[in-house]
Parts: sequence; structure tokens; C-alpha cells
Amino acid sequence: MCGEPVTGGVAGADSQAPVERRLQFIARRRVTATALLAVVLALFSVCSRPASAEIIKGPYLRNVKADGITVMWESDRPTIGVMHYGKTADYGSVAAEKEPRRIHEIVISGLDVETPYHYRVWSGKDASEDRVWRTAVRPGSPFRAVYIGDSQSNPQVFRKTIARISAESPDLILHTGDLVSHGRTYSEWERFFFAPARALIDHVAIFPALGNHEGNHEHYYQFFSLPTNKAWYSFDFGNAHFVVLDANQGRLAGPDDPQVKWLIDDLRESKAQWKLVSVHQAVFTSGGHNYNAERYRVKNLLHPIFEKYGVDMVFSGHDHHYERTLPIKAGHGARPVTYVLSGNSGTPLRYVGKQSWTAFAERVFGYSVVTIAGRRLELQAKNIDGGVIDHLTIDKGDGAADSKYVASALVFSSIVDHEEAARLFQEAHELANQGEKQKQPALLQQALAKLDSAFKLAPSFCEALVAMGQINRALGREDLAIEQLQQGIRLMPVYPASYEELIKIYMNRRQYDEAIRLTREWAKVEPDKPSPDVALAGVYEQQGKIKDALASLLRALQIVPSEPKVHIAAARLYEKQGSRSEAQKHYEEAMKWMDAEDTVALQQVVRDIEALRRH
Repeated sequence: MCGEPVTGGVAGADSQAPVERRLQFIARRRVTATALLAVVLALFSVCSRPASAEIIKGPYLRNVKADGITVMWESDRPTIGVMHYGKTADYGSVAAEKEPRRIHEIVISGLDVETPYHYRVWSGKDASEDRVWRTAVRPGSPFRAVYIGDSQSNPQVFRKTIARISAESPDLILHTGDLVSHGRTYSEWERFFFAPARALIDHVAIFPALGNHEGNHEHYYQFFSLPTNKAWYSFDFGNAHFVVLDANQGRLAGPDDPQVKWLIDDLRESKAQWKLVSVHQAVFTSGGHNYNAERYRVKNLLHPIFEKYGVDMVFSGHDHHYERTLPIKAGHGARPVTYVLSGNSGTPLRYVGKQSWTAFAERVFGYSVVTIAGRRLELQAKNIDGGVIDHLTIDKGDGAADSKYVASALVFSSIVDHEEAARLFQEAHELANQGEKQKQPALLQQALAKLDSAFKLAPSFCEALVAMGQINRALGREDLAIEQLQQGIRLMPVYPASYEELIKIYMNRRQYDEAIRLTREWAKVEPDKPSPDVALAGVYEQQGKIKDALASLLRALQIVPSEPKVHIAAARLYEKQGSRSEAQKHYEEAMKWMDAEDTVALQQVVRDIEALRRH
């Protein structure tokens, strides 16, 4: 069930039916493309308007404290939210808002520490089920926090991750950002985050970090009621101090940045035994954002602060894998900082290599569990089935073990960053884009020269080598491109662009057996992504093997059912086969997952459906 946008208007009466009925309406009636597009946009903006108010998101928990909690939910229309709560299911206490709202927020205080409470919320006559949360633990009590990240575009996997996390019985959840794919698109918040997370966040409080995919949109701030409406904040839980930062969109500009000044003051004032930080963009990563000038800048800015003020661990996302660094320190006598990348909770995974700081890295869906008991912290990284893939214990109460941990630290100044290579790569990327758009080979040649220099500066920079292959393919130098792309596979077998570009070349040469072989090699590298099967479908379609192409696309949709472009590709192949009902089904499924703000793409699908019905 979904409701109208937080800031949206009211659609016509016929657009009030649920999603399924709206799609049936599209299928039954002959309407113009313009009218049909209006229907589709209404589907994304207003779904259900029953006679009585209805709860459409939540309830979910925020800001759990030793003596209080914040409970939030959304109703399909403004109502005065009411919450019943107490130590038993008989409740006994009631809190109510003073005026009608759609996004409800009730703040409760005066509760007992480390105590279970039942609660139930009401919007009009609609009520949630009874749920139980527990207030924050005493400073001396053990507790468990779970870190997740980058759940944005694959709710099927994210739902499985949430189910497994629920079995861990965590005390709080921290999300390192990218909860949705397009933060401006209201409907995504329910489809990609609140619906799959519902079974957990209705009894465990969640503390999110702002990711780049949220786009700094007001939906993020409205749904999570952040302190002072800023994307950075901190809180205490047990004997730990948690800090959440915003490194998006050029934030953290330098030492005089307001957020940096706040961070220093916040860390300096905290006397907690443990200090843990969340920030979406990874400070250290062996994935696709490694060669990134902005990462280098943020790393050089933040690590000295973290080390100076006693941060123990930093959790991030942005790249889509799991990774833990060696402890890293710069100063003599200071404690090191361990960095954990936990961007693997749902969205399709990406490649990961290995750098000097890498203690463990794996392309795997999962989450990270932090258990703190007094002076002992235990990190367990788990896969989606709950199996432990990585483990680290920091025990400040065990002198020998702690000395060994500190002594194992990598010296910060020994880390080699390829800043000049990264700068050249970025400049080459911009030149190549401009050259392709303007069809100017001279710009592509300039890009090639910069990429060649970048690769010479950093011989492990596979992305630069493969980019040279891409440009040479565009310039018609296929033999040279093949040589560079094959070298890229030898250098980094997990990098997918090498396979993709080679397949294009072999398709152009009609060397279909070689193209098919590469799609299968690619699928071994990225078994969790639909891209290899989509490429295989392209090979079969070019050969006129429509049945085989369709089978490949359907396999791709088994991997990620929420890929609208794959549904559209399948629909068009079904049209070629004359299977109009199957084609329409996939067009309609594509619309469910498309960005509702992308009206050009939506309008094209609408035209496709209309043309399908005419024929």
C-alpha cells in the first residue's frame, strides 16, 4: 500500500485505486499516450484513499535512549496520531499529537532504562499491531549493534538481509546510506526501504547516514526527524558514542567546515569507552571508488581527527562489498582506527580488489555485527545466510591482546595514493564524454593520452587500462582494444567492464561463440548481477535466436526482479514473438520499478503499451 507524496497534490478520483487496479485499468482501456502517462504518474503519487485514514508506513523507531524513544509512522492523510504504550500489552499510557499530520512523530520520555515496552499506534480507526522495543542499556551492560548499507535497489535481497538480522536480536541498527535509488522519488521509500525493513525497524531503532542516492532530499529529513534537521549527529548507547557524518556533495570542505568543527568538539567532549563513526563515502576502499580524488581528500582530512580523538571504528558504504582494513595510525602513542565497509545489504554487488590496507575483502551480501561488552568489542561480518566471513576482537581490558592489536597497525604515512593518476583519469573521462557527444576524435585522442599517463603512474590501475580499450574500440582500433581489454582481465579478473567491451567487439565481428564464452566467464565473476545474462540475450537476439534471448532475460530477472530496463527488453522480445499478454505484463512490471520522476522514460513505456494494444 502507498500514499500520496509528502509534498504532492491530489490526483483525480479514478487514480485512487491500488497499484494492481491501476495497472488493470491501463490494460483494459484505450486512452491517449498523454492521458495514460497521467494515470501512470498518479499511480506513483497517490495509491489509496479509503474512507478512513490508513497507516501506510511504519511504525518505526528512532532515537532510542535509556529513558525514551521516538516512534514514527505515516498515514495516507493528516490525522492526530495516538500511541498506547506500557510494560505490558495492556499499555496503560497514552501519548497523542496536538494537530493532524501525515508523518507522525511521538517522543516518549521518563521510561526505565534497559526495559521492554509494548506499543501500538493509531491513525483514525487504523491501528498497528502490538510491538515491543527495549530502552537503551546501562553503560556497563553489553549490547549489539548491526551495520547495513547500500540496500537501495534490490528489495528482494534486502528483505532476506533484514530477516537474518532480526535473528541476531540487535539493540540498534545503523545504516551507512543509500537507502533508496532516487531520494526525490516518494514511492521508492516504501518499495525499496520501509516495506522490506518493516519487520525489523518496528522494534529496533534505526540510525541512518545520508547517502548520495538520497540526493539530500527533504524526504530523508522528514522520514527520519534528524536532530536540528542536519545530516550529521551523534548519540550515546551503553558505553559507546556513535557519530554519523555527511560526506556528500562536497561536504567536509576542510578544517573550517562547520561539520568538521562540530565533529572535533563532539569527539573531544565524549568520554565514552568506545567511539564509532558512520559515513557513507568510504575513507578506505579496494573497490571502484579507490581511485577517487575526493576520497583522498576526505581521508587526509578525517583520519587525523579520528585518531586524535579516539575513534575506534569507522563504518561506511558507497562501494558494494564488505571490507575491513588493518588498524591504521599515524601518531606515536595514539590508538589506531579500523575501517569497515559494509555496503553489501541489498543493492547489486560490485568488484573489489586488494590494497595495502586490506585485511579482508569479499564481494558478498550481508551485514556487520558489533557486540560491545565493557572494554571488549567484537566485530563479526556475516553473509546473507548468517555465516561468519570475517572476525575481529579489540579487547582494551586484555593488555597483551590489545598491545598486539595496536602493534599490527599500518602506518598512515606509508599508504601510497595515486592522486595524479586519479586526476588524469577524471580528466580523461570528461574528455571522452565530450568527444563522444560532439563526435570529435581529437578529444578522444587527448583522453587516451591522459589514460596512458595514468596507467604508467599506477600500473595496477586496471580501470584506466580498460578505459583505453573502450576508447580504442570507439575509434575502430579493435585489435588494439582487444589486446588492452584482455590485459585488463589478466590484471583484474573481477573487473566487469573488460568482459562487456570485449563482447561488443566480438558481436560486431559476428564471432558469437567467443562472445557467448565471455558472457559465461563474466557470469562467474558477477553471479549476483543480471548484466551477463542481459549481454548474452543481446548476442542471441543478434543471431535471431529470440527464444534463447528471452530465456537469458528471464534468468536476469530471477537475479534482480526490480530491473525495469530488463523488463522492457523482455517485453519487446515477447512482442517480436507475438506474445502480447506477456509483453504487456513486463511493460507493467517495468513501470512498478521505474523512477517516477523520469517522465520521458515513463512516457515511452506508455506509448509502447498503447501501441501493443492497437495491434
